Amino acid sequence: MSYVIYQMPSSLWHKDSFFKSDSVVSRYDYLPVHQGQLPDDAQEMKSDIDILEHLFHTFNADHPKNYASRSMSSGDVVMLDKGYCAKYYLCCSVGWHELENF
Repeated sequence: MSYVIYQMPSSLWHKDSFFKSDSVVSRYDYLPVHQGQLPDDAQEMKSDIDILEHLFHTFNADHPKNYASRSMSSGDVVMLDKGYCAKYYLCCSVGWHELENF
């Protein structure tokens, strides 16, 4: 399974400082900052939320060597691609929200 992390450029941070499940999110406000394959231990996780939490921990506490962006935080979007479908999730102030039209 692959993933892409999208982050809003700092020039747009003022748009919504408290991201929640009803926040309006536009793909045009984001840039892809990192993509990769999930490590083997994460591939075995059953739920997307578990995978997202794993990525959140990785990109906050244990950045990969090739990662040059800021830590993952609320407002960031993660795309999970299982090969047969891609889903986009907004990192909210509390938890994750699936985006239907990103």
